[in-house]
Amino acid sequence: MAKEEGEDKTRFSNAAAYSHNRRLKTSVQGYKTKTVFPGEKMKTLAIFGMLSLAIVAKAVAAETETREAAPSPRRIVQETPATVEKVAEKILKSLESRYAEVNTVKCPFKQTTVDQTFGEKIESRGVFYLKKPNRLRIEYAPPQATTVLIAEGYTYRYIPKLKQVERFRIDETNPVIQTNYMLLGFGAATEDVLRVYNASVRDGENASDSPTKWIVLTPRHPRDVAFKSIEMLVNTERSVPMEFRVTQLDGTQALVKLELDDLTLDAPLDEKLFRPSFPSDAQIVDMR
Repeated sequence: MAKEEGEDKTRFSNAAAYSHNRRLKTSVQGYKTKTVFPGEKMKTLAIFGMLSLAIVAKAVAAETETREAAPSPRRIVQETPATVEKVAEKILKSLESRYAEVNTVKCPFKQTTVDQTFGEKIESRGVFYLKKPNRLRIEYAPPQATTVLIAEGYTYRYIPKLKQVERFRIDETNPVIQTNYMLLGFGAATEDVLRVYNASVRDGENASDSPTKWIVLTPRHPRDVAFKSIEMLVNTERSVPMEFRVTQLDGTQALVKLELDDLTLDAPLDEKLFRPSFPSDAQIVDMR
């Protein structure tokens, strides 16, 4: 993907532009950019997540062309808000119980991002590594090669093509940042989730005979985050998360489908995966 001047839009991670001389130069993960001059307020974007990834996760977008072409088969459960939240709470508690004793998770995924601003659809693949309580590494495969790391109070995004590491300090005073969004599907405390999110449910689209539901989470305090909602498709029969969808403020949407055939639980994960160690020629840029 060609490099362009400007502000970088992100997926799975909080990203902002880095100003150099008169204008910004950043090209990453297949996103188009635009010129930004000094003095213009920088915009922080997020995605692949989330709760604790709410810092990292701010991305998101519009429905794919296929979904737009035909009326969605999904429907909002026609019950009172209190009842709907109870249904969502029950499903979240089933996930919490199912994965309470699981300490590590590894799973490959496919991601589709539809950028509202540029009208661009980007396909990517990767693997995420989760180690409870709060460490996460996401490796995107070429040609979108990027590493996202949450560890030691920071979020890092390493972009090999640019030889650059973007570093963000995690605001631990923000309650919505306390739970990594991947934990939503693998053992997040339901009480903590519902403290910062309104929860509802809607029917899922079944590719199999297994029952599925979308859990829809919207921030109780929208000013604390930079995304509209996080949705999680759950196989309610097996208590397994299948997909995540994050919708950004501008309507950009990222859909992450887990490749569950290769899901690995409680396998040993090398500690080096969660250390902020990058090539010596990579420039570290502190983002605000």
